[in-house]
Amino acid sequence: LEEQHSAEVSGVIKPPTVRAVRSGGRASRAAVAAAAALVKAAKRPLVLAGGGLVRSHDGEKSLKAFVDRCQVPVATTVPAKGMLDETHPLAVGPTGRSGTWAASNASRNADVIIALGARFSDNNAGNWRKNAIYDQDETKIIQVDLAVEEIGRNYDVAMGLTADAGGFLDDLAAELGDTTLDIQTWRDQIAEYQADWQKEFDRVATDQGAQIHPGRLSYEIGEALKRNPKAHLFVDIGDIDQYAEPYMKITVPHTWHISSGMAEMGEMEMPMPDNTL
Repeated sequence: LEEQHSAEVSGVIKPPTVRAVRSGGRASRAAVAAAAALVKAAKRPLVLAGGGLVRSHDGEKSLKAFVDRCQVPVATTVPAKGMLDETHPLAVGPTGRSGTWAASNASRNADVIIALGARFSDNNAGNWRKNAIYDQDETKIIQVDLAVEEIGRNYDVAMGLTADAGGFLDDLAAELGDTTLDIQTWRDQIAEYQADWQKEFDRVATDQGAQIHPGRLSYEIGEALKRNPKAHLFVDIGDIDQYAEPYMKITVPHTWHISSGMAEMGEMEMPMPDNTL
């Protein structure tokens, strides 16, 4: 092989904080009212909390307040795992390739999805296979994102709003006011999805095989973390992600950290023999 040399790269590399999307913008009153009308008419609404909500100032408080007020079930993308305490009765867990059955059933059968800073990536959408995670023919999507280029990029949307995720939830809750959503049948269905998933969850979490099941390992680490609400968990990329995501329950927002888009596992320098090709 040809000898390789390092070289200087011209230009200035901007720090991540410069490139990051910041919270701030709010949707117009007319747009919020239109979104509220869709939610009021829904029989099976679902909140999909994404990474944009994680970055939103007090986004977890906005989500908790909205859920407590409107009693709408919540699924998350991988980065937003734990933004709503995953032991909350309306938390169905992360949806996607390695999410929970409850979350995937909820997203597939919802008639309206309020997507907050969620870009519907290949992982979250199950490689965009029809009806794998989402049924676009039957589901109306309200996509809220500060990154306008993400809106409608992977799925057609009923409404696209360029707005801060947490601020939009606050505005939506205010617009809904004292409205009681007629979705008890849907909440009962969500409870059935959760019960079905709990059976599988318990089977793995209590596995007594000679070699510890990675799902059980993830579960037990999660349980240990609950004893210290200030503990933070950093998950590397690889198969462990597929077990930590469904089998670990995060109860404190912003204590779960993962960069699933990078697809790299750490970094290691190894000396290479001179004759290695």
